[in-house]
Amino acid sequence: MITLRLGVADRGRIPKSAEAFFGELHESKMREKSCPGGRKFRDEKNDLWRDFTANGGSEVAALQEKLAASGFLPHGGASGVFDYRTQSAVRLFQEYVRSVEEPKYVIGTPDALAGNRTKEHLDRWQSDGRQVSWKGAPGADTPWFRLLNAFRDRTAANPGPLHQVVMKRWKGTEQPDTLPVSEWDFSKKHIHLIGIRRGAKEDWKNRLNNDVFVLLAGGGVFTFFGSTDPNPNTSTPPFLLPGQHLYRFGWHKLTRKRLPKSGLGPWKMYRAFRPKSAGVLVMRDSENRRSKVNLKDERVLAAAVDKNLNTTINIHWSGRHTSNWSAGCQVISGGGYINHRNKLVDCWDHAAASYVNLPQKTRGAYNVLLDLITVLSPRPTVTDGDTLRYTLINERDLDLEPSLGSDFVVNALRRGLDILKNHGHSNYRKYLTQIEANSANP
Repeated sequence: MITLRLGVADRGRIPKSAEAFFGELHESKMREKSCPGGRKFRDEKNDLWRDFTANGGSEVAALQEKLAASGFLPHGGASGVFDYRTQSAVRLFQEYVRSVEEPKYVIGTPDALAGNRTKEHLDRWQSDGRQVSWKGAPGADTPWFRLLNAFRDRTAANPGPLHQVVMKRWKGTEQPDTLPVSEWDFSKKHIHLIGIRRGAKEDWKNRLNNDVFVLLAGGGVFTFFGSTDPNPNTSTPPFLLPGQHLYRFGWHKLTRKRLPKSGLGPWKMYRAFRPKSAGVLVMRDSENRRSKVNLKDERVLAAAVDKNLNTTINIHWSGRHTSNWSAGCQVISGGGYINHRNKLVDCWDHAAASYVNLPQKTRGAYNVLLDLITVLSPRPTVTDGDTLRYTLINERDLDLEPSLGSDFVVNALRRGLDILKNHGHSNYRKYLTQIEANSANP
């Protein structure tokens, strides 16, 4: 049995035009002559591109059929091409066995390589008629949609200075991907990602990975860790406005760093989420105010909203859980997450701390978020693909839903920090101290 991986295609299934195939999946910069992205798959590792590889049989289609029967590939059918969606489905299946079924069943690192062990587990699922348990999780998403609707109703009744800026910009010639409250859509037909910003009164120089992200997808609730704020080394940092924003499938790190002696460095690009079209609205801290940013003072911040829309505030990976890579982007840590069964899942041993670890490691929990959105979206493409609804709120907004409350964030962060504690990381005490300080002064 051969190992199936990204780029493998069954007999007769390799597309006649690689350019047309990748035109829907890759950014325009990736299809330029200087980049292999017009004719090759971009794999997870640094500088690794993959050609189509002829399989000679129908193993890929058979794999896809089993993934579909188990609920991991609800869209796309058995194309016979091991594409990005199939990569996500395989990796998500491996993660599910690892995080839900172990220690009874062991599958190893979720690496998206469909070898003998992964195929044996899929055969077991098929013979048992098993289905993934996200869909129909009893009442799991109800409090979160109640919260979102309450947040919309309150904002509509009293828009405040920042949302008034959004409404004014929406009426202009170029509509931003930051939506006015009249366009917010919290229906369950969409996949929703919620960013919860903490420490609005804190000096932004002290902000670490102290924010929480909640993904509502497939009937389940998944909690991730990271930051909605710029890292301490950012000059005149941009802060994404609270409210709902439209994001699309895309790629992060589209350019290569130029090295002093050896020319261009390796390609580091990977799949992420980008503003859908024109760009999002950000408020930018000025140099003379950077030592004390109060995100509650909307009158001051409304005057600091950029005139230009920002197309680079992506949703992307941020290492293991030990540093904040954001320059204004919304960043997700790879060290662990809380799954749909409210279980803390430790990804530390296989999660990369930085790019240099990627030949041996993965992006950990970030891949879980990316893979869930990929497999549950009918059309996960760069061009004319499905839209991710991203809503940024402040921690205090959680009090709009009594069953959640702002304690949700604190409790989730404490649980997440247990991963750092269990692995003896030096940042554990520093992060815990900041969480407790924010809790005392929300």
